[in-house]
Amino acid sequence: MTIGNLITGTSKRKKREFFIPYIKDREVIDIGCAGNEDNPYDKEDWLHKYIAEAAKYCVGIDMDEPKVNELKARGYNVVAIKAQQIKLDRQFDVVCAFDVMEHIEDQKSFFDNINSLLKSDGKLLISVPNPFFFMKFLRAGIKGDGNNNPEHVCWFCNSTIREHLRRFGFKVDRLEFRSGEPRLYKLIFLPKIWRHTSLYVVASRME
Repeated sequence: MTIGNLITGTSKRKKREFFIPYIKDREVIDIGCAGNEDNPYDKEDWLHKYIAEAAKYCVGIDMDEPKVNELKARGYNVVAIKAQQIKLDRQFDVVCAFDVMEHIEDQKSFFDNINSLLKSDGKLLISVPNPFFFMKFLRAGIKGDGNNNPEHVCWFCNSTIREHLRRFGFKVDRLEFRSGEPRLYKLIFLPKIWRHTSLYVVASRME
């Protein structure tokens, strides 16, 4: 376990509590369902497990073919494909993109796919890393680099993600600085914008 994990924890319980009510009894597609950890399906906090259990119907999407094959063997409905290349013959009540957007260089293709997958009254659920999280500030000051994941190609703050979504035809219904790990909620001496690891967003199509 890294020093960062000792401070921030690895739990995703608060993330589940925030998003699952939007997913329950809905038809859902979960983009990036396998996550970036090894053997995610063995982790108690693997989010896709809870999404699949709560949804009326669920399909998972991930570009990691070995993980997808393992998930299929375990009975999950998943497809191996890049987020920018999804082509399915149905639409969904909810599109989940948790910790995905910061990995994607072709945002237009990504949102073109979301628009084709999401029903007109559907919800887009997003989480992205919070660039103002205090551990990122510390890392930037000590190492001169605030990005601890070399696979990230962009960052979003609360202002830029609103404008980003607007340009692709979405409006933000709810946006909050949050963390999956419950311990971070106890750091009440820090403003939320510094305290939490992520931005949680609920969006819908603009009228």
